[in-house]
Amino acid sequence: MTTVPSDRTRAFWAAQTTFTLSGVTYASIANIDLKWGYKIHEEVVTGTSLPYLGTGVFHGEVTVEGIGSDDSRWENAISQTSGIVPTFGMTWRELNTSNLGTSGARTWTCSGKFEQYTKKTQKDQVVFYTLKAILGTEPTVQNS
Repeated sequence: MTTVPSDRTRAFWAAQTTFTLSGVTYASIANIDLKWGYKIHEEVVTGTSLPYLGTGVFHGEVTVEGIGSDDSRWENAISQTSGIVPTFGMTWRELNTSNLGTSGARTWTCSGKFEQYTKKTQKDQVVFYTLKAILGTEPTVQNS
């Protein structure tokens, strides 16, 4: 089944997403996979079969996939300094179809540390990069 956009005057949001990592803007981000939540733990409650569900610690992850060339230096995001991987700041601005805010855009912001770097080089010299990070702060979103 093919889904056709109802308003053909709007461009797909992905074509207009801007992505900034630690102050550097990248134009060729293929995918951003953001997930976060809270660990939930169950506690037995005497006299009932229903547990108490407690809210635990925050946990978030983000995976960023980009397209570039061999001179893209994404591996620097996981370079250690004195045995410590640096904390990054990340934002991306995406357009929406509901025209939230004045410009119809939402800007996401988060920070954390990258734990995994993957580079895939193809024979036509296109390079695919994937960075996976653990978030140190809850993501925030701003309608603009």
